[in-house]
Amino acid sequence: MKQPQNPSQTPASDAIELDLRKTFMMLTRYWLPATLAFSLVTVPAAVFLMTRKSSYQATGAVLVKKQASTTSVLGLQVDVGEIESLDKSGPLTTQAELIKSLPIVQRTIEDLNLQDDDNAPLKVEDFLKRLKVTPVNRSDILRVEYRSNDPMEAAEVVNHLMQLYVQDNLTANRAEAKSAREFIQSQLPEVERNVRQVEGEIRAFKENNQIVALDQEQRNSVEITSDFNKRIEDTRAKLVGAIQKVNALKNQVGTSNEIGVAQVALSQSTGVQETLKRSQELQNQLAVTLGRYRAGHPKVTELQRQVSELQELLQQRVATVVGQTTAPRATEDDLQMGQFRQQLVTELVMAEIEQMSLEGQVESLSGALSAQQQRASTLPRLSTRQAELERRLRASQSTYESLLSKLQEIQVAEQQQLGNARITSKALIPEKPTLLTSALGRSLLLAGSGGAGLLLAFAATVLAYLLDRRIRTVQDLKDVFDYPVLGMIPSFTDSGLSQVMESLTKNLQKLGNLNVVDTELVVRDAPRSAPAAAYQMLQSNLKYVSSDREARAIVVSSCIPSEGKSTVSANLASAFAQIGKRVLLIDADLRRPRQHHVWSLGTNDVGFSDVLVGVSTLEDALCPVMENLWLLPAGKIPPNPIALLDSERMSFLMQVFLERYDYVIFDTPPLSGIADATILGKRADGLVLVSRLGVINFDTAKNAKEYIRQAEQKVLGIVVNDVNPKDEPDSYFYGSYYYYGSENSGAIQNGRTPVGSNRQR
Repeated sequence: MKQPQNPSQTPASDAIELDLRKTFMMLTRYWLPATLAFSLVTVPAAVFLMTRKSSYQATGAVLVKKQASTTSVLGLQVDVGEIESLDKSGPLTTQAELIKSLPIVQRTIEDLNLQDDDNAPLKVEDFLKRLKVTPVNRSDILRVEYRSNDPMEAAEVVNHLMQLYVQDNLTANRAEAKSAREFIQSQLPEVERNVRQVEGEIRAFKENNQIVALDQEQRNSVEITSDFNKRIEDTRAKLVGAIQKVNALKNQVGTSNEIGVAQVALSQSTGVQETLKRSQELQNQLAVTLGRYRAGHPKVTELQRQVSELQELLQQRVATVVGQTTAPRATEDDLQMGQFRQQLVTELVMAEIEQMSLEGQVESLSGALSAQQQRASTLPRLSTRQAELERRLRASQSTYESLLSKLQEIQVAEQQQLGNARITSKALIPEKPTLLTSALGRSLLLAGSGGAGLLLAFAATVLAYLLDRRIRTVQDLKDVFDYPVLGMIPSFTDSGLSQVMESLTKNLQKLGNLNVVDTELVVRDAPRSAPAAAYQMLQSNLKYVSSDREARAIVVSSCIPSEGKSTVSANLASAFAQIGKRVLLIDADLRRPRQHHVWSLGTNDVGFSDVLVGVSTLEDALCPVMENLWLLPAGKIPPNPIALLDSERMSFLMQVFLERYDYVIFDTPPLSGIADATILGKRADGLVLVSRLGVINFDTAKNAKEYIRQAEQKVLGIVVNDVNPKDEPDSYFYGSYYYYGSENSGAIQNGRTPVGSNRQR
């Protein structure tokens, strides 16, 4: 009949109980870091409270104000005596540091003859540890506090320290004003020279660049340039007309202007014309004479001579008029020009003169325009330079005027005798010690350190738990693997198993048989112990793990070494053998075989590898180790185990094994980086994964799971090794970890008796 549920046990209470149990297990598992963390806080606090003397604190106040009659130094808007801060901490913070400055502290120590516990002069750093200067919120007051074991000394230190600060403040204000005055007086001549120098540079600049009103010149530059362009265009238009007129007159005159001018000059010369007229008259007479006389007649000859002389005289006078000593011989047409022709030549000459005049005007205007454009291009540079010089002049003048004004203000401030700090509240002798050094304070501090130690201890435990990547509980292992748990092998470190081994050792001593001691084969040597019961449950679960067929060929492996796979394989085989099944245990770890050590065979010369290569028969390699159980050792270690395990010979032997035996168990290498187990797993009915708590970590387990998935292995389940029943309160063997039966019953099995050990291998 189902018992009624206790109403007090609710899911919420179960969850709380589970969390408390888990927390307790964490604390017991990581007790060392928790203890260290707790001691790290509580021990120093306790030592500090026991050795600390009573301390008294004296308090005084200083007002730091802003003076009304102050002056700015060097043109900066900072008055003498006014406190300005370079950061966001505020001016009072700066003054607080001044009170704690080395000169004031050293003078206080010397004036009051302050000493430490060894009667030596008090060190500055120790003094500063006792001193505290803080600004009072929303005020200009600094609170000065000093702690000492002597209440009178505390008050004297505060008062003397404040007095020294006020004196230094007044001295500093006066010194600052004097320093500023001297500096300004030294700078005034230099600033005045700068003003004069800049004025001279401006004057030279205007003279060198012919500047009167640069701004007006810049504004008129465009108009002047436009006027020049217009005048050039007009002159060029007139020049075109003059050129056309010259060409027309040249066509009418039929000669050049030089020749035309010469002809006009000859036509208007009286000497030339008289000579020409006389020559013409003689030529007429010669013509009449030739009509009367023959050639050679004296009259003809005389006339010819006279004509020739007149011609020579005419040419000489032509040359004189023309201005050429070697002028070509002029004809009568050249010497006698009509009035109209003379007028045309005169007009031609005047037109050419006008043309030359217009050409000169165009050239002159173009040159003036070019000069104007060049001047206009330099105006921006000149303007920039002039503005720069004027800025320098204004700056120099402003600095000079400012220094003169500040000098007068500094001289007034220097005569002042007031500082900007004064004592508002002197320190009184304290009557009671500080809170932390009183009895109540010591109790509170001790309680607080204890609470902080507990919190730090818990935090250290949680941190150690989070940093510990090892899997320590069955539930953690289940969370990583999705495989069924076939069995949980309890830890050999439990006291229950130690009692069993002590009982068996006593029986062994009574019988006088101490030659065989083996703790790995608990199923064979201690069949009624809790570990043996765990292996028997494992073999029982394996029979029903597969729904389609019974798993007869079983591969046993682990994620990493030292997880106890060889021990599990041996005891699992023993469990099957005890129920009457024919079992073959094969040491398939051809790299680091162990089964011959587990079963104390002493030799591994012939075994599985020899049968695989065909150098030995199966019958020669088999070793019967107990009733219904045969061991096939690993044999000689081959150079390439994978080639042997993946051979046709292995397939043949697998058939032989299954024909002769009810169960075949393979002890294979770990999965980490080795494919032996997965190769055999594909030939067998499934893989059993052994995981030892506290050895395997989460990363290794996840990698092994992914490797098994990629290798497409059929996993029958996992065997959790080294389980501590105290850490698994909900496990099926909780509270049953004992050796059931009397001391004499079942103590001897096959001539072997086990004794306790600390660890499965």
